[in-house]
Amino acid sequence: LISSLYACKDNGSGEQPDVIITAISPPNGPKTTIVTLTGAGFSTNPGLNTVTLNDKPCPVTSATANELKVTIPAKAGSGPLVVKVGSKSAESPRFEYIITQITVSTFA
Repeated sequence: LISSLYACKDNGSGEQPDVIITAISPPNGPKTTIVTLTGAGFSTNPGLNTVTLNDKPCPVTSATANELKVTIPAKAGSGPLVVKVGSKSAESPRFEYIITQITVSTFA
């Protein structure tokens, strides 16, 4: 019950507000990139916001009602980030995943 009270912000109708994403910054990067999602309807409790990129979980490191900071996981690929808060969800503009080169050296 307590988590339900924190998950929903009262918009006067007793319903959970819509989740809206208005910006993503940066729009590209490799694994471990910290991405800021700006919008509305996010929970201020980081654990109540579920963010994924191609069904891979993106850990939420901080949250306000209008901003989420998430970490891009390894091998996530490119596509929109999906934010779910309760029964509401939204997609961000496309995030371009940058594959970093792996250097392999052989010592003789």
